[in-house]
Amino acid sequence: MLDRYGIRLGVLTISYFGLILLLAVLVAVAISWREARRRGQTPHVLFGVLTWALVLGVVVGRLVYVLAPPPSVAQIYSRSWYFSHPLDLQLGPFAIWSGGLNRAGIAIGAALGALISLRRQGCDLRTWADTLTPGLLAGLVIAPWANVVNEQLFGPPTVLPWGMALARRAAPYNDLTLYPPGTRFHPTPAYVSLWVLGAMAAWLLLRRRFAGRLQPGETFVLAAALVTPGIFLADFLRADVTRLLLGLSIFQWLSLLVLLGVVMWAVRRITGGRSSSAAG
Repeated sequence: MLDRYGIRLGVLTISYFGLILLLAVLVAVAISWREARRRGQTPHVLFGVLTWALVLGVVVGRLVYVLAPPPSVAQIYSRSWYFSHPLDLQLGPFAIWSGGLNRAGIAIGAALGALISLRRQGCDLRTWADTLTPGLLAGLVIAPWANVVNEQLFGPPTVLPWGMALARRAAPYNDLTLYPPGTRFHPTPAYVSLWVLGAMAAWLLLRRRFAGRLQPGETFVLAAALVTPGIFLADFLRADVTRLLLGLSIFQWLSLLVLLGVVMWAVRRITGGRSSSAAG
């Protein structure tokens, strides 16, 4: 039986959220496998990368969620509540099955896991970063739709025709007096997906255009430069997000660090190119 959020098979419910995330992972792995073979690399490396990325992505994602729960959760299950209920297997800090992972934590954990796995397998990090890039981009196009169908991380009300009416609302939009049934909201995760799709198209064109000039690791840096601004801007729209210094979310601060890394790489690339020209 189909319902709004999943498929019910007796007492078992298979959520669309989980199915879409599974599809994103499978597509990312399939594309990365093909890319590894095209480059003459050993595709079985991906098994280790996937395992470490998934495990650390979940662990760090949960840790950051417990340390900085979103406002709607923090009203009841605050950081201090999690610390005072360590053995609560229903909703406590270790009850990952109850839901609750921070997106920035997932990204940090998955990246750390992939790095550890590649190091353990003796792989060249820059070369494999390029190999994983097309799969990661494809996965990032698909994954946000899990939040769309689960009605998470939406933005403020809108009269635009693609706005969505929600059954699940986060504060302050759960006030039915101010926001009556039928109110439509910005589907912010869909915006992220479309941004990544556009970034992926631009990345493919630029990779082909500068194929002979890109050094190992630079197609990955190029993808980060194209994708990260959209992810940064999207969090300004999102409701129920933990805000830190300057009103920026954890994911936005992570995005700024990534963009800083891109700028540092670009400066080094430019100055290195000038030094080589001068020496020549």
